[in-house]
Amino acid sequence: MIKYIFFPLAFLCCIAGFAQPVKDSLLAKDYKLVEDRLTVMHYLDHMATTYYDKHPEAKKGAKDSNFINYYNGVIVSGNPVVSITVPEYLGYANNEVPLNGTDFFERVAEKNIQSLVSIIETYGYPSASRVKVNVAAKKNMMASIFVSRTDKGDDKLKKLIKPELKMGNMSDNEYENLKFFMSKRN
Repeated sequence: MIKYIFFPLAFLCCIAGFAQPVKDSLLAKDYKLVEDRLTVMHYLDHMATTYYDKHPEAKKGAKDSNFINYYNGVIVSGNPVVSITVPEYLGYANNEVPLNGTDFFERVAEKNIQSLVSIIETYGYPSASRVKVNVAAKKNMMASIFVSRTDKGDDKLKKLIKPELKMGNMSDNEYENLKFFMSKRN
């Protein structure tokens, strides 16, 4: 009876142990892709929060021609990553633009959480020690900032972050930051 329990349990432990080297080798192979993705995520987050902070009066769904000009003239043209276009990343169709800063902020927050979850599932948590990203003259941006913008990915992230901490993909500080951001919404 014990051997029937022992072997499946031993098998599961072996599989869990192999997951980290696979994620590390995938990250090493695709490092530039992950770095570019995170750079776009941080860039758009920075642009969205900067505009949103300066124009808090923008109403969701109301057209703002000043923002549309800002989006096309500053955000899209200032994208630091050539291989990922802003409209493509945000899922906009040809010539589609956000109506205003609030709509843009929400789209960026939602897309960044989706991307963060995808990166964690494939490569492990993109901690500052694993992936170096510098945007807007800030050094080593932390991916935990995306969690502070929306609660849309909380359920998935809660399941992903504890194993990432145990594997060493994130520091205790990053783990605590994520937990803090998610707890503030409840």
